[in-house]
Amino acid sequence: MQQTPFTIDADFDLSEAAAPWSRAHGADVAVRRGAVPLSLPRPESRGVAWQHAAGRTLILTPCGVRFLVEGGSTIRYALDGGASLADLRLFFLGTALSVLAAQRGLLPLKASAVANGEDVHALVGMPMRGKSASAAALAARGYPFFADDLLILDAKGLDAEARCYRCDDLKVWPQALALADCESLGPVRGTSKYRKLYAMPRQRAARVSGRLRTIVYLASFKKGDASGDRHSTHLERLSGRKKVETVMTTIHSRPITIAVVGHRPLFQWVMALSRRVEMLGLTRPEIPTVFGAGVNRIATLLSAAESGTVQTRKGAAP
Repeated sequence: MQQTPFTIDADFDLSEAAAPWSRAHGADVAVRRGAVPLSLPRPESRGVAWQHAAGRTLILTPCGVRFLVEGGSTIRYALDGGASLADLRLFFLGTALSVLAAQRGLLPLKASAVANGEDVHALVGMPMRGKSASAAALAARGYPFFADDLLILDAKGLDAEARCYRCDDLKVWPQALALADCESLGPVRGTSKYRKLYAMPRQRAARVSGRLRTIVYLASFKKGDASGDRHSTHLERLSGRKKVETVMTTIHSRPITIAVVGHRPLFQWVMALSRRVEMLGLTRPEIPTVFGAGVNRIATLLSAAESGTVQTRKGAAP
């Protein structure tokens, strides 16, 4: 049986994807409903919706779920203002779990990912760049879906390999279902203001961990950009400063992670990961009619990355 870096005993259902992390007794982390303060006394670092002090991190979500993550071993949560179990699960498997991972010396990345045997390929980029839909579409092209939104890395082992772990379900926008060739499993949250759907990809990776092989940064041509047209793509191999900047933008809940881990240790992790993993930048049009062609290009470059034959050049989408 594959091992996760820690186990969780929660008083609510974590979801099928997070099942390998669950343990009813003797878990490393306890998650319980309880009293959660609205603020921490004398916070060392803070943002609009979070505070951190002395190994304790307070997280305030827009839907009324509050978390207090303590010492990498305990999470308390409170539900206010009509917050639901669906809201709790969504934010726990995102922000709260990323903070817990950081407290335990792990590196949380905001990424979707697919697998090929032991190898894992991550798709990263700014919001609304098609990371989740592309991962789902790749599952129909021979790369089983591995993770969506949160990818947890063993930071201390980066000198040997980039071991990563999955823990969440696929979520896509309704308009992406057909493009991604996946089936809706129902709304992520019970509100019309948040329309994402849980979805079932064509293939799912059976393993909970893998070796991160490639990071692909997805971008879109800016309106009026003369370097691209409606059907072109541009691929480049990232190196040096670009690799470091890409990893930094990929860190999940980055301001909180920096507060928890510290600037220097986090930068050392980022440098180690940038040395270990191949990083590519792919710029493509934001046009549904050429989405499939763009995914084909990603599949081609992942295959080339595995064989070490990536050719970086501007060209028409295949």
